[in-house]
Amino acid sequence: MPVAPACFEASESADPVPRLILLFGYWPPTDIGVETRPGILWEWRGQISYRGYDVLALSPRFLERSAGGDWGKGEGEPTVSYRGTSEAFWRIVPHRAPIAIMSFSRGQAGNAWLLEAAARNLRRTAWIADPDGDQPLVGGSASDCSPYANTRPRPGDPPDPTRDAERTRESNLPMAAIRSAVDQHFGDGRLVASINATGDVGSFLSEYMAYHVAWYRDLTADHAADRRCLLAGHTHVGIDVDAGDGAKAVSLQLDELIRVLPAPPSLA
Repeated sequence: MPVAPACFEASESADPVPRLILLFGYWPPTDIGVETRPGILWEWRGQISYRGYDVLALSPRFLERSAGGDWGKGEGEPTVSYRGTSEAFWRIVPHRAPIAIMSFSRGQAGNAWLLEAAARNLRRTAWIADPDGDQPLVGGSASDCSPYANTRPRPGDPPDPTRDAERTRESNLPMAAIRSAVDQHFGDGRLVASINATGDVGSFLSEYMAYHVAWYRDLTADHAADRRCLLAGHTHVGIDVDAGDGAKAVSLQLDELIRVLPAPPSLA
């Protein structure tokens, strides 16, 4: 039985009705933003009621760029760092017991809306160093923030000690439906949706978060129905995507997600 560290929190005090959808963001434009620069998750700051569900967005807070044009790791929870992400994720997510999680992060230059089909449990040395110069915590080590702290690490020291290094966990978002909805709405090409089926999500924080959301979903598969996460996946957003267009695409993605979720108790 795994021994949970201090940063892992699984509480029975969470809402017993499984109706929360969690959204995570990272660097702009995928963050919540600030008053002078809303991000694509701005509409979902705080806990918003939407089509019978509660939707909550979490991201680092970025006030201004650094001198080199890099946004850095940000402030708040999570931060763009492996430790900051792991600590925040394993403290917040099990406590809130979401029925679904969708994470977003900044991709390459352009206007892509790239749905990631899978993410890898990379060996520790394969991860690109974060803004603090660090690589992920060793899964199963004493410093691990997952429920598997103090269990034996796997060869290669990947973040998830329950699976071999390089193994993947898959998104089960309705990706084809999301792609169609986004492309239909943005018929002028301002934003172009596609699915990345390679499993290579970039070896950085995007892949780390993409793996975490699918890992948590799988971890809860045998939990009680009121604590089970049913759907999870990650989306890479092009740097040149307008925040308003991105916010609309998030709404379209939420709509398609909700179509395949069980009806919330208030509507069942």
